[in-house]
Amino acid sequence: MRPGTKRLEQILQFTEGRKNESGIIYCLSRKNTEDVAAKLKANGIKAGAYHAGLNHLERSRIQEDFINDTQQVICATIAFGMGIDKSNIRWVIHYNMPKNLEGYYQEIGRAGRDGLPSETMLFHSYADVIQLQKFAANAKNEAVQMAKLDRMKQYSEALTCRRKILLSYFGELKNEDCGNCDICRNPPQFMDGTLIAQKALSCIYRLKGNEPITVLIDVLRGAQNEGVLGKEYQNLSTYGIGKDISWKDWQLYIIQLINLGYVEIAFHLHNHLKLTPMAKDVLFNGAKLELAKNLDQKEIQAEQAKATKSKDNSLFEKLRLLRLSIAQEEGIPAYLIFNDATLKEMEKERPMTDEDFIQINGVGRKKMEDYGYQFIKEIIAFNKEKRFKKKPKTKSGNSHKETLKLYTDGLSVEEISVSRKLAPSTINSHLVKLYEEGENIDLMQLITKTDVDAVRKAKSEIENPKGLKTYYEYFDEALDYWTIKFALSILEKEERKETI
Repeated sequence: MRPGTKRLEQILQFTEGRKNESGIIYCLSRKNTEDVAAKLKANGIKAGAYHAGLNHLERSRIQEDFINDTQQVICATIAFGMGIDKSNIRWVIHYNMPKNLEGYYQEIGRAGRDGLPSETMLFHSYADVIQLQKFAANAKNEAVQMAKLDRMKQYSEALTCRRKILLSYFGELKNEDCGNCDICRNPPQFMDGTLIAQKALSCIYRLKGNEPITVLIDVLRGAQNEGVLGKEYQNLSTYGIGKDISWKDWQLYIIQLINLGYVEIAFHLHNHLKLTPMAKDVLFNGAKLELAKNLDQKEIQAEQAKATKSKDNSLFEKLRLLRLSIAQEEGIPAYLIFNDATLKEMEKERPMTDEDFIQINGVGRKKMEDYGYQFIKEIIAFNKEKRFKKKPKTKSGNSHKETLKLYTDGLSVEEISVSRKLAPSTINSHLVKLYEEGENIDLMQLITKTDVDAVRKAKSEIENPKGLKTYYEYFDEALDYWTIKFALSILEKEERKETI
């Protein structure tokens, strides 16, 4: 979550180490999409603008380029993304604050669909609130739109775990914090904010609730502009009493006072700030209150820049470029070859034989036949270049043999997974491999005869199936990938017996 200052500068810093990752930047206006895209392109990032002002052919081309990874970043209005099945979107940025939490939740949900960690960034500013408030004022259900906008604003300026706020909004209550959002990673430090609050509330009182936040801050800081001097606000006793606090910090403190209920915005009166009954306790009754210290954005950005340092020479990047090259040759989206999660596992495990490669989650027999040689060759070349030494395996040298021993001892897939500290999908791949090698593995214990018959019927009806995804779509996702894989292995063994 970021205040809406120097947005382009912060976006460029964020994308510096992510030039080869797919991302979406949502903007409120067409002009913003074009400006942001132009700035990114000028800094070596493949970016394009997408909005309703483009003709249909141009919008289709931009979408296809994005899906096929030939364009990494899309700067778009909120219409973009509906129906796009792209699993490897790594981040989503909101250049402006969205109008409600429903839209925001849907848009950030377009990142990380392959299960790998993904990031979101939301910029927000007082100007965003004003612009969105004007949009809502023209709607038929103005009261509802205003209320949703207010919830979005509260979320943007919140000082508690953002995931908890989102989930509670949609009816799912969580006690524990997520540990991943900006608030969890950089919890605010609170201070005695009584004096700061008294200065701000007293100034609002002397302005008689007739000015917006911008004028209030100018008066507090002793500004000498027409908005202040023209109304003789320099004669107020509160003029200049906050000159030791920066304009940005005053803005954030006042927003906290609004969120805490001491001040309200009169949208219908040109966004003038008004005192609430609670303010009297601080001004006249000696009530104390705490305010969160404003975070040092320079320190936060420096840490993020360090954490996202470019990894252009990583094995993942080599495999990603190979995947892109193959995808362009075949005219298909890159993620249909292997998704990012599969490439990450290849980077970790470094498979250099067919036997090891097929154990990678997301490979399968068909993809092994189609792409295995090229990817194994790339991994071997990288290992030689970096003089990578593969970690020694267990004594037997065959991981799936260890799985066989535990399976023979009567352990379930889940129990083997916990015992070996491997994902259930890896254990499943071991069992399939063992079954196909003729070991005493009864796959019928893992699925039902009904499922096998269903896959048998599908196999006879589908012409030239392209991997498990074709079957998965045939069953409208009713059967999971491993059920299909088990059934196909059983059917293939049956067919081999019939031909003998």
